Amino acid sequence: MPDTTALELFAEISIGLVGFAGVVSALGRSRLPPAIRSFRISALLLYSVTALGGSLLPIVLLNHGMSATSVWLSSAVVLVSAQAATMAWAARAIGPRVRDDQLSPRVVITIFTAAVLYLLYGIFFDRTSLAAIYLVGISFSLGLGVFHFFVLVVSIQSGDQHESDV
Repeated sequence: MPDTTALELFAEISIGLVGFAGVVSALGRSRLPPAIRSFRISALLLYSVTALGGSLLPIVLLNHGMSATSVWLSSAVVLVSAQAATMAWAARAIGPRVRDDQLSPRVVITIFTAAVLYLLYGIFFDRTSLAAIYLVGISFSLGLGVFHFFVLVVSIQSGDQHESDV
């Protein structure tokens, strides 16, 4: 059975991010408009859950006796599908709210496209390194979850600021 240490680590980080989403949403007032804050919290949860599911799926499949190649192939198909659904939701949810920062969605879509192409390369041309390529795909979701977490943390106003300082 392949070593699943990296997958377990990604799962733990994902669970931590989901927990921190609750903490961030319960903390003080945010400088972000409510609609953007709601989007960021939802995105944090979705990307973290995608990374968590992507981390746990190969472990479950490996424990059920599937061959390593079959595990990585089927997990890659599920992960790419989940990431595509999450990206479609994010594009639809943030689209009307983006006014001055058109670069951010384009960068995310470009990185996602590169990750999908990388996974497809592993599926069709280099199955021996598909496990490593798969970890890159999980890292993409986890990285976006961490990004939204930091944006939320930075947007929290300290308790000693006054309404006129905002």
